[in-house]
Amino acid sequence: MSNTAGGVQSYEWHMPAAPEATFAAALAAANSLFKVKESDDFTKTIQFVTKVSAMSWGDRCTAQVVEDGDESVVRVSVVSRNSNNTLVAGKAAKNMQAYLSGIAEHLKANRG
Repeated sequence: MSNTAGGVQSYEWHMPAAPEATFAAALAAANSLFKVKESDDFTKTIQFVTKVSAMSWGDRCTAQVVEDGDESVVRVSVVSRNSNNTLVAGKAAKNMQAYLSGIAEHLKANRG
């Protein structure tokens, strides 16, 4: 799911795994796809930046994993690093789809 408001794109995905496993998968996916700036396993947040491309200076992203019953929700906010804060929506959506796929793959590979 994607929502755009005030120059920020928001994404939210439900994952059929515990928050700890989902956070580990989200961090692993972020490390393999992007440049992780900071992560906190207590608050289950990850700050990372996407790569610069011909169309964009990249995006600043914050992911957080929250508990939802027996499952988890991954919430990601995406803000352009361009000085005028414009978003190249297609590129951001493509990056977030790759991130979602990476999280799912890590979860599948590490399920018990």
